[in-house]
Amino acid sequence: MPQPKAQNKGRILYDDGIVVMRRVRQAAPVDSIVVTFPGYDQTDITLPGFGETLLHGAGYDLICVQKRSNNGYQSMSREAFDKAVKPTLSRYRRICFYGTSVGAYAALYFGRGQRADILSLSPATACTPSMPRSWAGAGHRARPSRMSRWRRARAGRSA
Repeated sequence: MPQPKAQNKGRILYDDGIVVMRRVRQAAPVDSIVVTFPGYDQTDITLPGFGETLLHGAGYDLICVQKRSNNGYQSMSREAFDKAVKPTLSRYRRICFYGTSVGAYAALYFGRGQRADILSLSPATACTPSMPRSWAGAGHRARPSRMSRWRRARAGRSA
């Protein structure tokens, strides 16, 4: 079943040509906001953001982080993210970062240091240009030696 098209709700907080952040508000003021990050294959920014329909319907304000391509949110620095969202987040008592897959990784990465709860469902453990493209294929099994090399690289040690 096709998803409904977004009604261009919200105000753009950030747009670098790949990543777009859009604030969606309730009609009346609320004290809670959810920052959502979509998974790997959700790249149509004309659709509602990840969880937008459900969460907005449940009474939450949102910042929907969306992307035009699968770049693992690498076009946006943590500093650029903080600058874009800080004025908005400071108005809320309760803040939650929410994502799945690569979006779950982004929720952890961009939520670090924020005054927020983080709901990170099945996060991708590496979100770098060197992530094997074969992970997109069904049935791929990671070899322990390769996983060890990635862990060392993330920790700043040579492979």
